[in-house]
Amino acid sequence: MKAGLAVALFLAAGPAAAQSQFRESQPPVLEQAAPAPVPDRSKEILGAFQSAYRAAGAPRIALFWNVVLTDQVTEGTVSSSRIRGDKTATVSRLEQSTSGEAGSSRLVDGDDRRTMDVTVNRTSRTTDSSKRGMPFAERDGWLLETAFTKSLIEGGAELIDRNLMLRITAAALASDKDRDVRTIESKALVGKADVLLEVLMTRDTDSPLGWGFRCTLREISSGRLRGSFYTKAIPELPKPAVQFQATSTGFQRVETRPVVTVDAVGHKLALDAMDQLKGMLPPKR
Repeated sequence: MKAGLAVALFLAAGPAAAQSQFRESQPPVLEQAAPAPVPDRSKEILGAFQSAYRAAGAPRIALFWNVVLTDQVTEGTVSSSRIRGDKTATVSRLEQSTSGEAGSSRLVDGDDRRTMDVTVNRTSRTTDSSKRGMPFAERDGWLLETAFTKSLIEGGAELIDRNLMLRITAAALASDKDRDVRTIESKALVGKADVLLEVLMTRDTDSPLGWGFRCTLREISSGRLRGSFYTKAIPELPKPAVQFQATSTGFQRVETRPVVTVDAVGHKLALDAMDQLKGMLPPKR
C-alpha cells in the first residue's frame, strides 16, 4: 500500500518534473536565494575624505606611483663605449736571384705586418634608480593606475604627475649642472606640491593580484611623515552564489564565484587610500 502511494505521488508530479530531475544537460531546478548584498561604504568613505580634504585646504598631492623617494642627493650615470676597428696589412718582400750551371732560382722572403686603427665612442646618460619595475603586464598596469587615479580625482584630490613636474622644472633651469634628477625632483616638489603620496608594490600571495600596496604620505614643507598604511586592496564582493544542477546522479552543488578585475582592485586601493588619508592630511596653513 505504501509503495503504491509513493508511485502515485511521483506520477502526480507530472512527467516534466521527473525528466528535469534525472535527465542530463537540464537547467537547474533548485536554486538558493541570492546572498545578501555586501554593504557599500564607498559613498561614506568618499564623503569623509572630501570633508577632510577641504578642511586641509585641498593640498596638492604629488603622486609617486611605484617610485621610491630615496635618500640619494645625486643620481648616478651609466656609461657605454662603442669600439670600431679597421685592419690594414703591410707586406715587405725581399727578392734575390741566382744563376749557374744547374739553372736559375729566386728566393722570396716576406714579412707580413698587420695594424689596427681603433675608434672609441663613449656616451653617458643619467639614470633614475627610484623607479621600480612594473610587476604587471603593461595593459594591466595601465588599468590599475588609471582606476586608482580616476577614483582619487573623482573624490576631489588634486594630483600632480611626477614626470610632468620634473620636465617643467628642468626646463626652467638655466644651468645644465643643476639638471641632476635628484636636484630637479627636490625643486619640483617644493614648488609644485604640498604633500607626497608614495605608492609601492610588494609580493603578497593573499591579495587578488598577488601584490600588496604600501602607501606613505609626507608633508613637503616640513619633511614630516604624516603616516603610512598597507593594504591588499581586496574588493568587497558578494559571497559565491550556490546553485544545484540536475545530473544523472542527482543534484550537485555548484558555486559561482565573482571575478576580481584589475579595475576593481585599483578602485578599492583608492578607497582604502582615501579612508586612511582623511586622518593624515596636514592642517590648513
